[in-house]
Amino acid sequence: MLPTTDRPTFRVRSMFAEQEEDHFMLKWPKDIGDGGPSSLDLLNTDLARQLTQTPSYQYMTKFNSLPAYMASVQLHLFEKQTMMM
Repeated sequence: MLPTTDRPTFRVRSMFAEQEEDHFMLKWPKDIGDGGPSSLDLLNTDLARQLTQTPSYQYMTKFNSLPAYMASVQLHLFEKQTMMM
């Protein structure tokens, strides 16, 4: 958790990332008054921008599911590393 923000912010990096600086930034959403957050906010990073062009991003746009998106990204990065010849 990064301490310099108004809401808890997390840097998430895949063990299959191609470069050390490839990461996501997730921020706890503002309290909307209904008893709790529904999901974390995905912040704009270089990796997030790159992956909006992949089929994985449909999990965010079509199903509004951050867990499914993150799982798909992990699989995508794993396949890129292990299937290259």
